[in-house]
Amino acid sequence: MDIPTAAILEAIKRAVLWLYENYGQEISAVVLKQLKSVWAKMFSKKNFLILGNRQSGKTSLILLMTDGHPYKLIKGQKETPNPTAASMVIDKPFTPDKGAWLKIKQDVPGDLALRETWKQAITDVKPEGIIYMIDGRLEGKQLQRTIKEADEWVFEQYKSDLRELKALHVFINFSDLWATNPSARMHKEREIRKAFDAALDGRESLKHLSSFEIHSVHLCPNAKEWKDAEKALKHFSVALE
Repeated sequence: MDIPTAAILEAIKRAVLWLYENYGQEISAVVLKQLKSVWAKMFSKKNFLILGNRQSGKTSLILLMTDGHPYKLIKGQKETPNPTAASMVIDKPFTPDKGAWLKIKQDVPGDLALRETWKQAITDVKPEGIIYMIDGRLEGKQLQRTIKEADEWVFEQYKSDLRELKALHVFINFSDLWATNPSARMHKEREIRKAFDAALDGRESLKHLSSFEIHSVHLCPNAKEWKDAEKALKHFSVALE
C-alpha cells in the first residue's frame, strides 16, 4: 500500500527536526520543499549529502538553493553561515539511528566527530548523490589531506557496493580567489582529478559510479551571480536521474 505524500513529508520533517534539535547548526538538514522551486523540481524524490571540511562552503551551497544567494541576510547585512559538519537535502524518508548520533556527540572529540557524522549520514540518509566540497585555496599536504579524508571517511563506506549512490561530484570552492586565469584553473582541476582518480582506483565498487565529475565554483557573498555553482548543481541533478 502506497504511503500518502503528507505522511511521508511528516516523517521526513520529524527526522530533520530531531537532527536539528540534537545537533543545532552542526548539521544543516533541509527538506526538499525548502529549496527554491527550480532546485526542488530538479532534486525531487532524491536524498543527497554535501560533505567536506569546515568552512569549505557546504552551508553556503545550501543557502544558494534555499535563499537564492550563498549568505544570510540579517538586518540588511550579509553574513556568512556558521561552519557545519555536514549538510543534507532530504525528499525521501529516513530514520536516524539516534543512539549512534548521540554517541558521536558525547564520545567523539574534535575533528574526528566531523568525520563520524559523514559516516552516520551515509548510513542513515542513504544518499543517491554526494557533493564533496574542497577549499581550492589549499595546496600541497593540506590539499592531499582533505582528499585522503574523502577516501577514508566517504569512499570507505562503499567498499563493498554502491548501495543507492549514483553520483559523486567534487566542488572546488573559492575559484574567485585561486582560478586567476584559465591555466591556474586547469592546473588545479587536473591536480585534484588525478588525486581522486587514484583514490577511486582503490575502491572497486566506486568504479561503477554513474557519474564522477569535478567542478570549479565560487560562493563569494559579494558577487552578483553564481553561475558556475548553479551550472555544477544542474549537472549533479542530471546525474541523479
